[in-house]
Amino acid sequence: MLKTAVFFTILAFGAYAFPNGSPTTSCETMVPQHSADPQPLPDSPYTVTATAIDADRFEVTIGSTVGAPFRGFLIQARSAFNNTAVGSFEAAENAKSIRCFSNVDSASTNLDGSDKSSVTVIWNAPESGEEVQFLATVVQTSTIFWVRIPATVAN
Repeated sequence: MLKTAVFFTILAFGAYAFPNGSPTTSCETMVPQHSADPQPLPDSPYTVTATAIDADRFEVTIGSTVGAPFRGFLIQARSAFNNTAVGSFEAAENAKSIRCFSNVDSASTNLDGSDKSSVTVIWNAPESGEEVQFLATVVQTSTIFWVRIPATVAN
């Protein structure tokens, strides 16, 4: 009986995952702690687009090419120099900013585990003006997710 109770507790936790966003322990690898392997990037139904608002700000959007909802995400702008998250994200609808690599607000993640058709966040460039690459992890379910989807940059 105890083994059954433990099994169901673990199963329920696995399905629940992290509905309040990615933990900071996922910052470096961008891999969710969901006890499953990522899906191959070419199979992703999601796109990530970064559009310049001005020289120092970008609008970063995750959307689906086939209308597939998603429940979680983690977005970072990675430095081309040292591969750490740089700049800062503003809080937005369905999104909050978290600290990664000791940099305040350097990543954006979901506020809750509800289905989303898209999410848009604003990123502010660091004063250093370094070159960055936008990357996103998108979680469809606790066992189906894509890691480090590169953004297309639109001007």
